[in-house]
Formats: sequence, structure tokens, C-alpha cells
Amino acid sequence: MTTTMNSQPWESGPTRPPLVTRAPLVRFLSLLGGSIGFNLLLSTVPLYARETVGGEHAAGLATGGLMLTTVIGELAE
Repeated sequence: MTTTMNSQPWESGPTRPPLVTRAPLVRFLSLLGGSIGFNLLLSTVPLYARETVGGEHAAGLATGGLMLTTVIGELAE
């Protein structure tokens, strides 16, 4: 059996492909951006309800509706 010496010892064996490529990175950033944008708009729903419908009751009902939908969504998972 003969052995060959590599000129550079750290270059032995096959190289692995990169763990993070462009496609998953772009997908991750799009999901992150969509989630941030959705949550920023979601916080304005009570303000919008108060201005269009009028009164604090509309803002409370909008907040309660959002909370109820969140609980139902969590229970459905």
C-alpha cells in the first residue's frame, strides 16, 4: 500500500457543500420580512376601529377578536 502526501494537509477528503445557500437565505428573509410587516399592521387594528367606528368599545372589540382568533388558532394546531 502506498500513501501519497498532500501538499496541504487540511485539504484531505471531499469538500462538503455549504450549509446555507442563496435560496434558503432569501426564503428566510422573505418570511421574516412578511412576519414583521404583518405584526406591525396588526397592532394598528384597534386604532383603526376606534377612528372609523368610533369609541373605545370598538377598539376593545377589535382587540378581543384578535385575542380570540389567536387562541382558536393555537388550539387548532
